[in-house]
Amino acid sequence: MELKNYDELVEELADIRRMLDKEIRNYETDVLFYYNPKTQIGELDTFENRSGNSWVNDGSVVIYTMKPWFDDIFQVYYEDKQMIADVLDITTDQLIEETYKWRGWNKDHYDLSDVEDSDIIEYCESRDDYMDLLQAGYESSIDNSDYQYESEAQRILDDAIVEYGDRWEIKSEDEEALMDANDSDAPAIDDEIEF
Repeated sequence: MELKNYDELVEELADIRRMLDKEIRNYETDVLFYYNPKTQIGELDTFENRSGNSWVNDGSVVIYTMKPWFDDIFQVYYEDKQMIADVLDITTDQLIEETYKWRGWNKDHYDLSDVEDSDIIEYCESRDDYMDLLQAGYESSIDNSDYQYESEAQRILDDAIVEYGDRWEIKSEDEEALMDANDSDAPAIDDEIEF
């Protein structure tokens, strides 16, 4: 099986993998591979597999499945309030004070030391501008990471070629003629078969 656009597909698959890591989806996502044996060109697509059972039946094969993530950017990346404050370009003290005011706590019963990380996360989640900055910071960390997305994409594609290559091989004229002859010799479904 020859794949003329192999390099382009490796690059595209690496981009898909980055995208899936950035989005932190809470459902499965399948990467589908299509191949045209006449042009020897492959194509990729994604399928949001929210049911957990891939039912696509269009000649494609699933070459990668991103399992659902049940975490968010705070569990995956932001380890503490210092990291959050750095991305928001404010001090941790400012972040704590903002959270304290947002809570509307009575000063007679609460002080700044009562603000916990969970309070800060809830406060950030209440502000779209902060969440946009934090999501951008998380995505930037993926773009700048040492993870070898291209190497992973190459391995996935190579495995798919080995596993599924035979299904797309173009048969010779003699092989096709033999298959046609065998089909014509076989009794029709409605024909009575004598024993």
